[in-house]
Amino acid sequence: MIDLYRAKGYDEKWIAKRIKGIQDRKGLTDVWKAGGITEAKEYAILTNEIYKEWSGMTAKEYKSFKGLRKESLRDNMTDIEVALADLGEIATREIAKKKKPKSLSENIYSKTWWQNCR
Repeated sequence: MIDLYRAKGYDEKWIAKRIKGIQDRKGLTDVWKAGGITEAKEYAILTNEIYKEWSGMTAKEYKSFKGLRKESLRDNMTDIEVALADLGEIATREIAKKKKPKSLSENIYSKTWWQNCR
């Protein structure tokens, strides 16, 4: 993957951040899986909840907002956008680890990380 990003012209600093983001996302999906999330649609619903918290849009809406079709949304985010998405996912992961939700609805409720951070 690193070679692919290099071939696309991304700089090393961006690549390092992107790889860390991928690892963080994997940590989040592992926690979700332990909490009973098993279907792609459920992961998409939870991801959309995170995106709506920081951007006001679902991932699909945000992708459209950025004028993307099949391209990776994360690969086309600014540093600030990536930081916000990562913060949302990391906070959601930590809250889920603490609260241990066991269903989609419990994950949605416990992931309301903006409210949990206040």
